[in-house]
Amino acid sequence: MGDVLLDLEYALKLDESLASECAKILPSGLCRQFSLSEMEAATNNFHESLLMGRGSSSSVYLGKIDSAALATMVAVRRVYGVRDIHCLIETVLKLGHGHLVPLVGYCHEKETTLLIYEYVAGGDLREHLYGMKPPLSWRQRIETCIGVARGLCYLHGLQLTHGAVRTSNILLDDQECLAKITNIAPPPTEVCETDSYSDPEYLRTGLRTEKSDVYCFGLVLLEVLFARPVIERQRPEEQAAWLARWALLCQEEGYLHRIIDPYLKGKINPQCLNKFLETAEKCLAFRGDDRPSIGDVLSDLECALEFTTRCEWRGKLR
Repeated sequence: MGDVLLDLEYALKLDESLASECAKILPSGLCRQFSLSEMEAATNNFHESLLMGRGSSSSVYLGKIDSAALATMVAVRRVYGVRDIHCLIETVLKLGHGHLVPLVGYCHEKETTLLIYEYVAGGDLREHLYGMKPPLSWRQRIETCIGVARGLCYLHGLQLTHGAVRTSNILLDDQECLAKITNIAPPPTEVCETDSYSDPEYLRTGLRTEKSDVYCFGLVLLEVLFARPVIERQRPEEQAAWLARWALLCQEEGYLHRIIDPYLKGKINPQCLNKFLETAEKCLAFRGDDRPSIGDVLSDLECALEFTTRCEWRGKLR
């Protein structure tokens, strides 16, 4: 019994020490440290009705902070199984970019780690592609992809990888449809072979690199064009494979135009479409060394947008 008490006391001291260390790295006035009781009140004890999304390493809840008169909506990300909490919090705290969702604060208490982000009301990109949100125009889709590429350029410039680039982690501002990336993933404890977005090189080597982000972004580009998820279990067997593989097959057989999102048909300049597809194909190269940098991807997407802009000026697109 005495040994158990000593272990509990040690764990409590370790938890308090980590919280103290995290507090030391806070930029003054830029981030708040919340108590667990505050976050339980903000999320109604993490009630299922407020659950916005759940992944392998975290769950995200809608919450309200501050007084009723000045209540602020936030997204509370509950993180699981992180090996180095201090490193994760320190990494997220130092980020600041127009295409990343801003961090409001954090909580680390009683073995619970929470990252509190600004709430983005427009929903995620997935909802606009094949969910309940209104569809996006082709220009909005390209501009969204460009915004994501800029956010990834910023991360890669800091020698950081996102680790979970997917349509559900791309949020859209309700006012300007501005793309913001969220949920930067902690380094995985093991290779996850069931993740439909997994880079084949990562599955082979267990190493997550900037080129892993590029591969996953290539899948996002295909989702944006086809308005289909990476894997559709309910479809026929030949369509239930990787979206990337199916799209390549359609392109080789000459009927790629048939699987483009019907909402976009007749609204994409052919030069823009070719450039967009070429960019996606390069991102999805099997070997990381054969993939472009995210900076090169950004340049290609800006070029594709320029084709669209020129065509709009000529009055050929609605």
